[in-house]
Amino acid sequence: MRELDAGEIAAGTSGDVLMERAGRGAFDAIRAWIRHLPKAAVERLLILCGKGNNGGDGYVVGRLAAACGWPVTVVSSCPLEALTGDAARNAARLPDAVTVTHLTGALPATAFAPGTLIVDALLGTGISGAVRQPVAGWIRQVNASGLPVVSLDVPSGLNSDDGVGVGPVIQAALTVTMGLPKTGLFMGEGPACRGRVRCVDIGLSPERTASAESALDVITAADVAPFLKPRPFDGHKRVFGALGVLGGSATYTGAPMLAGEAGLRTGCGLVTIIMPSAAAHTVDRGCRALMIRALDDHGSGCFSAEMVRELHTMADDFDAVVAGCGMTAAPGGAAALGEILGWDCPKVIDADALRLLACFPQLLHGRKNTVILTPHPGEFKALWHGFFAAAPMPVSRWEQAVQLAAETDCVVVLKGAGTLVASPTGDWTMNTTGDTALATAGTGDVLAGMIGGFTACGLPPWEAALCGVFLHGLAGEISDRGVRGLIADDLPGLIPEAMRMVNPLA
Repeated sequence: MRELDAGEIAAGTSGDVLMERAGRGAFDAIRAWIRHLPKAAVERLLILCGKGNNGGDGYVVGRLAAACGWPVTVVSSCPLEALTGDAARNAARLPDAVTVTHLTGALPATAFAPGTLIVDALLGTGISGAVRQPVAGWIRQVNASGLPVVSLDVPSGLNSDDGVGVGPVIQAALTVTMGLPKTGLFMGEGPACRGRVRCVDIGLSPERTASAESALDVITAADVAPFLKPRPFDGHKRVFGALGVLGGSATYTGAPMLAGEAGLRTGCGLVTIIMPSAAAHTVDRGCRALMIRALDDHGSGCFSAEMVRELHTMADDFDAVVAGCGMTAAPGGAAALGEILGWDCPKVIDADALRLLACFPQLLHGRKNTVILTPHPGEFKALWHGFFAAAPMPVSRWEQAVQLAAETDCVVVLKGAGTLVASPTGDWTMNTTGDTALATAGTGDVLAGMIGGFTACGLPPWEAALCGVFLHGLAGEISDRGVRGLIADDLPGLIPEAMRMVNPLA
């Protein structure tokens, strides 16, 4: 990013213009984020500014916030007369209504009044060495305050290259990063302290950006937006795809219904739940648009080899299939899974079907078309032992995902904080959305249904996986129920809003 910034300036874009774009983009991201917070949570802004360009971005945010009528207080870690360049220019542009204070000691207790939003514009990417006073003390005070914090570019105290903390690190609820995401946000302590991530377009040259070397690849809204193209106005439900969801049991009836509703919410035209008859007779049909095909289970309540003949009659009915949600890992389900894998359409394999696949890896030998595996860490461990036997599992999550994708010739979606998507050719990318609101039962079923829905709608499996994980995470972020109150039942209803946030025509 330093090289890209320098390249833009050398090409004729002034640093002042880049700072204005960064500050405006950050302010827009802050406003979008607080729309999902209770009104009383943000009544004023406290902006903590350092002496560099990161502080300059903070001054731009302060000016724009004041222009919108918010009370703004700025605390600077250096005297304003010590500022230089673009930061000095933007500090001078602050209106008289903004209180600016230079402090060399602790922040006053009055700075942390309820209703204060703290904007961290202290250190940014230029940090070197340990965090010094008074900033180290301020970071500790901010973290202890319990107030919402937005960091500009990176949380202060975090090394933007490797994610190592060089002393106390701001615990942000949102990080607005400028231009391109910084590697440190996704390594080391980064995922634990960055909060949600939003990336601001500051007008970097596409040619220069494309030629820049990158340490990793991440999924952002700009990557997903092209996948949500306007649909043909004369389209009908068959045009928009038919999804089959193979899952459920007498014990777990809800999981396939969550997957099926999620598939519908992505825009899939038809979704059919294929489940054992005992489960079908007791299922709560909250979503009446879902169709159910009940397979005779002879009272067992789970899938069995006797169902294969009836399943075979459905082989041409679907454009994509999701298998495993609530299925149970009863051995009889392996025959049903083997039949599904032989169908000539893309398959999403999730939950109990992954554990069956780990026990019977030879099932993949008869598969047709692309398979997408969506394990959480526990399911991944079972798959690793199933396909690699006693071989040690790599410590790095991306190496784990890439090696399993290559071994199975499948697209792998390794779920977790920073969900990874890996292809059999060695490509991999990390998701930037989602938070602990998704750490609740059933959200994985929703993700499987979303990926299946996008695949049934016609997206290639790799693109469907990227689209699914990004929008799944975003849907969790925008819930008004907070990070503790969201449950999987709420999630499908948030998918449409998440899609329209990325592309208003979705």
